[in-house]
Amino acid sequence: MLSFALMQQSAFAANHKRLGNVFTESKERIDEPRSLSQPNRPNLLVITTDQQRWDTLSIVQKQLKHYRNKFQIQTPNLDRLAKSGTLFWNAYCQSPSCGPARSSLRTGCSTARTGVQGNREMVGMDERDDSMTRLKNLWTYDQILVEKLGYVSETYGKKHLPNTLLHKHEPLADESVLQYDDYDMEMRQPNLTLQEFQARYPFHLDYFADNDNLRKRPIRSERINGLSTFPYRPTKMDASNWKSKKDSQKDSSDPGSKSFGVDSLGSNYTSTALIGQMGLLALDRLGQEYKDTSQPFCLTVSFNSPHPPFIVTRDYLKQYWSQRRHLYFPHPDENMQSSSPYYNKDKSETRRFETKSLNAEWTAIYYALITEVDTWVGQLLDKLDELALTTETLIIFTSDHGEMLGAHGLAGKNNFYEEAARVPLILSYPKVIASDQTIQTMANHIDLVSTILDYMDGKEHDTSDGNSLRRLMEHRSYNENYDENVAISEEITPNNKRPSYMIRKDDFKLMIANNPTAPTMDMFVFLKEDPFETNNLLGGQDSQALTSRQIGKVEHLKALLLDWMKRVDGEQFFFSKPAGGGPNEIQGVTARRTWPKADFWVSDDVLFFGKSVLARGQYISNEYLYIGRTNPGILRLIDISVQGRDSIFFKLSVNSAVIESDNYLRLQVSFTSSERLASIDARVVIRHSAGPEMLVDIKQL
Repeated sequence: MLSFALMQQSAFAANHKRLGNVFTESKERIDEPRSLSQPNRPNLLVITTDQQRWDTLSIVQKQLKHYRNKFQIQTPNLDRLAKSGTLFWNAYCQSPSCGPARSSLRTGCSTARTGVQGNREMVGMDERDDSMTRLKNLWTYDQILVEKLGYVSETYGKKHLPNTLLHKHEPLADESVLQYDDYDMEMRQPNLTLQEFQARYPFHLDYFADNDNLRKRPIRSERINGLSTFPYRPTKMDASNWKSKKDSQKDSSDPGSKSFGVDSLGSNYTSTALIGQMGLLALDRLGQEYKDTSQPFCLTVSFNSPHPPFIVTRDYLKQYWSQRRHLYFPHPDENMQSSSPYYNKDKSETRRFETKSLNAEWTAIYYALITEVDTWVGQLLDKLDELALTTETLIIFTSDHGEMLGAHGLAGKNNFYEEAARVPLILSYPKVIASDQTIQTMANHIDLVSTILDYMDGKEHDTSDGNSLRRLMEHRSYNENYDENVAISEEITPNNKRPSYMIRKDDFKLMIANNPTAPTMDMFVFLKEDPFETNNLLGGQDSQALTSRQIGKVEHLKALLLDWMKRVDGEQFFFSKPAGGGPNEIQGVTARRTWPKADFWVSDDVLFFGKSVLARGQYISNEYLYIGRTNPGILRLIDISVQGRDSIFFKLSVNSAVIESDNYLRLQVSFTSSERLASIDARVVIRHSAGPEMLVDIKQL
């Protein structure tokens, strides 16, 4: 038998002599030229991690003040990928929970539309008629590329999707959209199981245990890793050191478990190594077949790390362990506050990382898991180079959601703090996507399907809720129909114990419940002054002390959320008439208000215009000003105009309006000129019935 170590050598070592086809059943290759009648569509390589924070790339940490003079994470290959393409600085998952996030990432649809609104709720979806109908109306990027555009698709690693999304649509619903998703180690050939990698992983290790002499019985103080079923040596953070003996035996593969330690397995046998190897073998085979047959491929390599259990090999841990006291990490008490909707009076869950030494230990292990993934990302990039396919492949790297890592006294995800909802996102397509570029504009996971289809010449098949990010990377975005510089996340929880939606615009961020009587607290922060989100301006008495400008901004964020919900609602009324007879969430958000009302509010006192875009022979750009009233009665906007030296370049969507209570006007302010302006002298003047006229300056970013 060919051992794992030898397989790794033969597949990966740069100077090792390559073995022939490692598969028992070789595939006959058809030698025919590429069809010139078909679009030259690129291959797709999607690399994902699980539970990786947005700021765990060394290229990012180098730019953040709180990481200066600290020992930083080492991710040279992800940095290399970012340098070859575009890094999205402000990217957000659609939901800070595994199943919902992954379903939205794969389909480009809101969780209200997928129906996958929680990991538990996902169980049994493929058997229920109501959810089956909903799932069959969705299209993943795999399904579109295979069924509509002639790609071959394979996925290795963690899926965490409803099974329906892994199959083709009618009349081929019994046929998987994936060619392969696993590797038969004994037969040395790929196979299709449609099972989760977590379930297959112990079986793979059993094969290696028999062939490579792996030790499965724990010794001394070792415990069993519930994911691999092999021993690990616990560190002080491990549940065995702070939970009761009964609780500490909880399966460490459980997402809520707290298992920390050093793996007894070598670096060749971790979940990351096996997923990485499967991805490499698949990439080598698919790449060769693409060069011979011209059939493009879609390959997804989905690593389980740095998701719990937090168990890592000594090889990757040692560099961080020796420097753990010099890592940046938040002390839980430093940014916990009772005015947070996520505040938990019971600190029994936080005592495991209530000291700096324990936080340092956690961070070291977490970083090591990411660096291990980074090593395999490098192998994948090297393989593309070796196959001469780098310039013919769109590469996407992201994570399903983040990890709190002790911030705010929290672990895991399931909240809208930056640590949990914000994710790393890199796109690379050399000679097509600009290299070494950072985009500050908001990006959402649901934009990725649209983006993929944009580059694959398949926009006519796009039924997702997102927008292609290509317009941002090519600097062609001008907010044509609505404000596109917005991030939104969803998390519907039983009994509304936490906020249901997050909306971010610029440095302002709102977390809000989906009905007026929900017991949870809402949260409003200004990230520029409060990057760690420790000051909830809607917390307790603070919400009654908001300035008129702050009230206007909260209402603005809420209006942006409502606009998005109405656009996505569709003919199936995903928000206004949700499945299962739930409440009208658009009405619920409209009625939700935990801050003072106002006779008149406006979203901005300064309206900033970004760089204008050349379109149709003119430089154009649109921005949107929101105006509303929340007190009883009517607000009359008597006259709205643009004044100033450059007023001739601006046009308003309306010049007067009547706004009823709890409503708002979305005013489009359009700039059009035959040339770009070096500076702007203009202002929007609003004469209204609730008081003196309002002046909103127009400035250029």
